[in-house]
Amino acid sequence: MVRENYMIIDKDLFWRDGFVLVKGLLSTDDTRNYKELLVKLSGLSDESYYDDKTWVESDGVSKNKDFWPLIYNEKLLNIMRKLLRSAPRYLQYSDLHVHYGSVGWHRDIRCDSDLDLNEKIGALRVAFYFQTYEESGFKMGVIPGTHHSTSLLNKLEIKAWSLYRKFTHKLPFGYVTLRPEWLQIDSGDCLIFDSRLLHSGGYISGPKYSIYAGYGEDNNRLSKRQVEYLHERKDLGYEECSDGLKKVLTEKDVMSEYILERSIGSPKNIIED
Repeated sequence: MVRENYMIIDKDLFWRDGFVLVKGLLSTDDTRNYKELLVKLSGLSDESYYDDKTWVESDGVSKNKDFWPLIYNEKLLNIMRKLLRSAPRYLQYSDLHVHYGSVGWHRDIRCDSDLDLNEKIGALRVAFYFQTYEESGFKMGVIPGTHHSTSLLNKLEIKAWSLYRKFTHKLPFGYVTLRPEWLQIDSGDCLIFDSRLLHSGGYISGPKYSIYAGYGEDNNRLSKRQVEYLHERKDLGYEECSDGLKKVLTEKDVMSEYILERSIGSPKNIIED
């Protein structure tokens, strides 16, 4: 589902397909400002792409105060209120990307059984983009419906194409059982998708800047799973949210009970500059 107007969101269609691309959700000023912040924090520029330089910061939104307004962006929260059964909650899952893309079909949450896929309402991922399609050539691939069902043939085909990509460093050139959609991404666009949905970044031909965040609802098993997953993955380097962020999340009414339950050490340092 692609929407030009963020106020027109079909909840039933979203939960059937597992995604919605909202064109131009962020203003021109916001996209420029956030791109400048990514450039400053990463130390990379448009030109760095041509030197094969990339940068990723896990938990980047949570530990960099300048990005906090994205968490409680009112246009975004209005969409979340339409999609979720209860008030949207920030789940900490966030990344900052410069010239980086995760190519290959994957989910952003651990699914242990069909029970996980049978849950109607899952945890959500939100991606903001800060470059035009003309600049980057970037498309995001999604396979509609795979947040609820993935057949054995689907799994076998994904495995085969994963091996093909591993040895050739190329994307698949055709599909048999899968029906992916490739979404053309522009500056200011916002992609919202179920964390269980199979998705893949496409290859890029120019500079690319993006920010990812995670949302869900309280009293939701998959929202809790999403937060737990972050801290199980020690390689990601997630820690407890800072007291400053907790205060802001509470004030903006997006604090998750599952973040409050975390107690894993010292609060994070906050980058004020």
